[in-house]
Amino acid sequence: MSRERFVVLANPGSNRVSFFNDALMRRGKKPAVVVPWLDFLRGEIRLDRLLQPGDYVRIESPGRDAAVEAAV
Repeated sequence: MSRERFVVLANPGSNRVSFFNDALMRRGKKPAVVVPWLDFLRGEIRLDRLLQPGDYVRIESPGRDAAVEAAV
């Protein structure tokens, strides 16, 4: 059985993340794992440790969050 996992680098709670997860669930898939931009930029989450073979990765804009924009 194939396993599909979606990982999104994004600001949690953003409309894009919500719309993407809604689309996944309408197709019977699990919601994406959200990696918060701020955690990624601070080194608290490393993609090389999180990602598994076969994962799909989506990268969203880091905008609209003052702390993230300052860290970028």
